[in-house]
Amino acid sequence: MSQILQRLSRPMRITLSIALILGALCGLLYAVPILRTFFSEWVSKEVDERMADQVFSIYETDTYQWYVLNPANEVRTATAPQQSLSVSNKVTLPSGMILVVTEKGLVWRNPTAKNELVLIAQEGITPDIGAVAPDGSAAVLFNQITNQFDVFKVYEGGASVSYFGSLKIPALPTYVSGIGFVSPTMFAIHTGRPNNFNLYSIDGAITFVSSAPYVVTPQ
Repeated sequence: MSQILQRLSRPMRITLSIALILGALCGLLYAVPILRTFFSEWVSKEVDERMADQVFSIYETDTYQWYVLNPANEVRTATAPQQSLSVSNKVTLPSGMILVVTEKGLVWRNPTAKNELVLIAQEGITPDIGAVAPDGSAAVLFNQITNQFDVFKVYEGGASVSYFGSLKIPALPTYVSGIGFVSPTMFAIHTGRPNNFNLYSIDGAITFVSSAPYVVTPQ
């Protein structure tokens, strides 16, 4: 390229340089709006996901309690959705199959054929210490032997499961009131003393996200 430029006259070299510069500027003018649109949509999506209220349930005191995690990282009592295919320990998949935590562990059920299969055996577990992701992609079960919460990934609606990791329960005087998934990749452990919701992400690894306080809604 340098040899070709040397053979050109000085005016031709100047003209060619100007043309190349103008071409590069035109390319930038064309690319900037596209990049701006892409990044604005990406940022907007991220902000929308963070800012949206997230309603979830936890089985406590022999019933399902509904909560909402708001953008201020506070948890308040919520009204149960009128139509919900999932609660903290049970989810109905699009196929109609059911994943549920019972006293046997994590169970796959076919409501039509009325048969079931134990995917993860955890004898003696109760609904307040076991949870299933709302899309059926994960489950958290309390392990009474290790005194930890075991996290599992669930694939293809229960076709296979794999161990993902474990999480120690909070130390005394804090106690666990219940557990539930806030989203497919985040679950909350409701604790007493203090009355908080410890949030954990399972997106790639088990990671502590934050501790959201429970706030009483004024009557």
